[in-house]
Amino acid sequence: MRTRFGFGGSWGAWEPAVWSDILRFCDELSLLPGESTAIWGHADSGEVGGVTGVLPAERQTSLDRGFGDRVHDVLHAHKRSDSPLRGAGGQLTLLAVMFGFYLGVRGITQTSEDLALANAYDILKFEAELGIAWERQAQQYLLNRSNWMSFFNWFYAWTYWPVLAGSLILLWWRDRKRYLLYRDALIVSGAVGLLIFALYPVAPPRFLDGFVDTVSAHSRHVIAHPKALINPFAALPSFHVGWHALSALMIASMVKRWWIRGLIMTPTVIMAITVIVTANHYIVDAAAGLVLSLAGLGIIVMVRRNTMQAVNRAT
Repeated sequence: MRTRFGFGGSWGAWEPAVWSDILRFCDELSLLPGESTAIWGHADSGEVGGVTGVLPAERQTSLDRGFGDRVHDVLHAHKRSDSPLRGAGGQLTLLAVMFGFYLGVRGITQTSEDLALANAYDILKFEAELGIAWERQAQQYLLNRSNWMSFFNWFYAWTYWPVLAGSLILLWWRDRKRYLLYRDALIVSGAVGLLIFALYPVAPPRFLDGFVDTVSAHSRHVIAHPKALINPFAALPSFHVGWHALSALMIASMVKRWWIRGLIMTPTVIMAITVIVTANHYIVDAAAGLVLSLAGLGIIVMVRRNTMQAVNRAT
């Protein structure tokens, strides 16, 4: 039996071509052999990139596991178990280690404020040449609209980490293949992001004249900008936007109806607006974060597809 997730009915005709292509891509990337616990479907055979087939159980087990799991297996080979609780514990440990590494490297790559400010002004100049240097005007427009500004401050401070954690939990619970893709995409894009932070530090707009740090002004800086955990000169790229989009894309690919998918993607649009009007990122930062996060997903997908094709040729 082979079931495709989420592409039934005539709703696709109503979707913009790019949106439809992105969702179809995400829909196909998880069609690997073996049982899937996606919300809207079940599959016991695979189809990825035109390759179909049913694999032996031992090959399937190997394929379904991401590279992070293999690291965990090396460290805890004698504790291998099919227990869901132990599996979840291993994932939590792995994610905690990776997150600690991310914060540690991000912290030690802090550089001089002068260099970060110079790069920030270069970004504004680049945006001005493109005609998209809208950050200052956007914030000024909302500063006199306290209710809207309060909403965006709250959204920036309180939705980022819950969205990431909630997406990991939901995908682990409902669809392990998508969970592995999502988790590994976070790791790959985060690693590239750390390199960019080190090589090209950028001060956020709130450090520049003419901008207001509205999040700190409303006493939410402890949650949004904990000094012990962040590098203040890591504005480029914006993972607030990129990882938000990655979370929404993976969750949206699990449902059929286009309007539900649209609702799931809406918070990403709100976050893109939020990081700009709160003076935490530039428009270029938001675009770079989106591209880098989706590129990380694309890399993981290509690796898994190549693995799938190699296994099918071997069988």
